[in-house]
Amino acid sequence: MKKFTLVAFALFLILLISSVQSSEIECNICLTVVTYLEDFLEEAKTESEIELFLETICSKLGLFKDRCDTIVVEYVPEIIKLLENEEPPKRACEMVRLCSQ
Repeated sequence: MKKFTLVAFALFLILLISSVQSSEIECNICLTVVTYLEDFLEEAKTESEIELFLETICSKLGLFKDRCDTIVVEYVPEIIKLLENEEPPKRACEMVRLCSQ
């Protein structure tokens, strides 16, 4: 629960204080979430636990909620494979088109 609180707070701060374009905000949010997702994988969390964690995060993202939900449904298995293969978080965010290459 502590980890969720930190992620939610970090995402809130990104949205609150960012004066950059929404594409940069989405990239920063994605990088933050995928970095925490790496920690979840190291703790041997299941795909279902990861999806639940991400859905909870998505519910807190206001304008970005629908986009976040879509990404969770469509890409979580692929993102997990990338992270298991030790790809950097940016690679996962590029795959879902939230960060530019």
